[in-house]
Amino acid sequence: MRCDVCGGELRAGDETPWGTWWSCGTCFATALTRPGEPPDLPPFRPLGDRWTTLVEEQAASVVWHALVFSTLTGCGRSGAGMAAENFSWKPDDNRACERCRRVLRTADAHWPRGVRGRPG
Repeated sequence: MRCDVCGGELRAGDETPWGTWWSCGTCFATALTRPGEPPDLPPFRPLGDRWTTLVEEQAASVVWHALVFSTLTGCGRSGAGMAAENFSWKPDDNRACERCRRVLRTADAHWPRGVRGRPG
């Protein structure tokens, strides 16, 4: 299946009672499919309002990672051992993971202008 946002390949993810979650490895869009229905795509959200924050405690600092898929951060790390926070990941905060920031800004650039601001 192809992504309606950027045309990238969608990969099957978690099975839920509501359907199957799919994700795009190019633009990080997600879709929910139900038997016999077209994919349900969420609307475009700005970087600072799209992902949950995972906090990684390091020796002398705290790093905020973006939880992109159910257990994976934007920088490709497992979220295991990190604490989920109840606020959106902020890419411009000095605690934001630099690699998450780079990866997610690149993915964000794959969202065409025509789908940005699409009502949710």
